[in-house]
Amino acid sequence: MKLLSRLFYSLLGLLLLPAISSCGICLYHYLIAAQSGKGSSTLLIWFFAGIAVWMIIFAVLPRPFRTYVLAHELSHVLWAWMMGARVSKLRVSREGGSVMVSDPNLLITLAPYFFPFYSFLALIGIVIAQLFVDLNPWRGLLAGVLGMTWAFHFSFTLLALSHEQSDIRAYGAVCAYPVILLANLLVIDLSLLAVSPLSFSEGIQLWWEFTLQAYSSTFDLIQAVIR
Repeated sequence: MKLLSRLFYSLLGLLLLPAISSCGICLYHYLIAAQSGKGSSTLLIWFFAGIAVWMIIFAVLPRPFRTYVLAHELSHVLWAWMMGARVSKLRVSREGGSVMVSDPNLLITLAPYFFPFYSFLALIGIVIAQLFVDLNPWRGLLAGVLGMTWAFHFSFTLLALSHEQSDIRAYGAVCAYPVILLANLLVIDLSLLAVSPLSFSEGIQLWWEFTLQAYSSTFDLIQAVIR
């Protein structure tokens, strides 16, 4: 059963490759669309400025490993709760952390590698603050904060994946890495779509067309190789 399970997840990872390419193409088109928007281009500048600020901090100052470990384990917890699993024995330290999940699955296990936990907290804070305060004058600064928190997630994810991870080993690298890459691309695509002049339906239609094209091209390539 373990061999069959590993084969299934490996096949799943391979099947996601065309979807990854379509999301990458959408990323380019959404970015171009966002740059053409009057207000969204300014927000993008602030967002990338936030990324740059964090990268400088990450390179120069001591790295807050415990803060990342906390986000890592709480991502497991949050996704476990969303999927109806029970959690217990949460442990966080500078050296690492752990949490017990009653019914782990692929998304719960890999959530810390694609879910920007502190960006999520920042968004929740922004939504709540908007109920009481006019945040329009601060939109650029808030975009910078989101850029910093996303860069925090990205930098520590790359650092974590540069070492052997039990989360990756649980489903195999052939499955885990495509899932992580695809999910991160989806997060970025949806974020860009939210600030672009494109409507949600237009963005989804574009994504759907590129995805169909990617799988069609992959199928044609497989047929050509078999023949």
